[in-house]
Amino acid sequence: MGVTHTAEEASSGDDNDSGDLQREVAAFLEDCQEDDGELTKGDVFELLMNRRRRDVLAYLCENEETTLDELATHIAAKENGITTDQLSSEQRKRVYIGLYQSHLPKLDDAGVIDYNQNRGTIKLVDITPFEPYLADERGDDPMTEPLQYVTMGIGSIAILGLFGLGPLSLVPAVAWTVLVTIAFVAQSAFLLLE
Repeated sequence: MGVTHTAEEASSGDDNDSGDLQREVAAFLEDCQEDDGELTKGDVFELLMNRRRRDVLAYLCENEETTLDELATHIAAKENGITTDQLSSEQRKRVYIGLYQSHLPKLDDAGVIDYNQNRGTIKLVDITPFEPYLADERGDDPMTEPLQYVTMGIGSIAILGLFGLGPLSLVPAVAWTVLVTIAFVAQSAFLLLE
């Protein structure tokens, strides 16, 4: 026995199916747009995409509170590769305007800083999502120190080998000389980067 549907029943079934599908799609889109107050990786990367915003966050990591004047002066000097005393008012003004109009409001909207535009005060609220990405900006790359110790250790062993102490005397002096030279160059590079 086959089941037969009238045209009216068939069309009402399609409406129910499409209504269910629409509700499912709407629920899915709502879930995607839920704001739980946490920054997504996309939000973090979008905020870090701009050099000035990275400089703002790096500065605030060291000075949890600051003023717009201090921040603009610091960043302008950094961007121009000069000291704050050598900074012209035009260089400072260009950075000040960009921070005031764009970068600080964006960081404030994201809940990363508390920016009082009227007073010109800036306070760090939550740096946690950015910490893994700011090590280079702050100059405290977590890999630098361990690599520096490894380089010093290799250099020390190579020097002992060069003098032919113990079982290290079995390796030719040329190999030790090359190793000492490489360790010296690497260590010099680490010192220059600090």
